[in-house]
Amino acid sequence: MEDLETLSNEEKWKYLQDIYFENERAGETVKSLLDFTRIQKPERVPLDVKEIVTSTHRLVANEMTINNVDFEVDIPEELPEVLCAIGQLRQVFLNLFINAVQAMKEGGLLKVTARPAKDGRAVKITVSDTGVGIPPENIPHLFEPFFTTKPPGEGTGLGLSVIYGIIKKHGGNIEVDSVPGEGTSFTVTLPVATGEENSKGE
Repeated sequence: MEDLETLSNEEKWKYLQDIYFENERAGETVKSLLDFTRIQKPERVPLDVKEIVTSTHRLVANEMTINNVDFEVDIPEELPEVLCAIGQLRQVFLNLFINAVQAMKEGGLLKVTARPAKDGRAVKITVSDTGVGIPPENIPHLFEPFFTTKPPGEGTGLGLSVIYGIIKKHGGNIEVDSVPGEGTSFTVTLPVATGEENSKGE
């Protein structure tokens, strides 16, 4: 940056405007993050994982085709339903799908598998890709707000932190396994719907 003493009043005013607008933009981003992480009880209902996965896939099917990404689903029909807010669960998968597509610049395979957990009280859903993978040193920071490995202008670093907040509010968990140059898998664990909960998830 130039020495302030050499700047004209007009140039100083431009820098002040830039600072102001960047602060405004940062404020809006923080507000959005807080809205997502605010403690509340979203309306939760029993949901068919396969239906949610396939309907979310339709939202990004064209982008997958353009990027030469194949899509595969391995979810048994008898899989127990999960107790979730439908809009938030779709947002989880949408973010994971988009991240996977962006990780496969030369095309590849995006696969979704789901199985009951061993204790029968949860369902494990894995979204895997054959992309560039994630360096080991970045994995501990993936779910931190504003952390991103994408070039400037291509990501806010909020997607995975928002996913993390949604899953935690639903009593679930998310884990990541990645091998640089081979691909990445995100495994989401969500509680099954037992039929005893009311529609508010209380």
